[in-house]
Amino acid sequence: MLAKIKPFDKGYANHDKFAKKVYVSWRNQSSQRVKVNPDTYGVDILSLVPGEAYAELSVCTDWMSTKKYPYDEVKVYWRKYKSLGWALETGNALNFWVISVDGKKAYKVPSDYLLSHMDDLNSEWNDKLQGSDYYWSIPKNRLLVFSLEGQAW
Repeated sequence: MLAKIKPFDKGYANHDKFAKKVYVSWRNQSSQRVKVNPDTYGVDILSLVPGEAYAELSVCTDWMSTKKYPYDEVKVYWRKYKSLGWALETGNALNFWVISVDGKKAYKVPSDYLLSHMDDLNSEWNDKLQGSDYYWSIPKNRLLVFSLEGQAW
């Protein structure tokens, strides 16, 4: 059976809004200025500072910041590839962020890591798709975890 790409699950829309709010608040506390992209189908976060990275966000609903990350690897799903393609086309830097469900911690996955591992896609069965879903699997010990605490949201 051919692998399929899972579309955005509208059931996660609240997680998506929450992640954007947390990320924008965290970044705007520093010298970086960012905003939520008004284009629903575009990259999640736009940088307002030339040369600063844009961001594509996802929430790990199984991860509370008070507990250890529940997996050995961080996954970035193939459906995020459109954002990676956009970054290549425009020349903008892009990072992927996997944020804890409480918005207090996040793993950063630089796009150059994904680009250098294009052939390392994995797949897993997805009941909703009735097919396989592709993803990059990045060992968490190769990534930095960031604290997002301190922002007011």
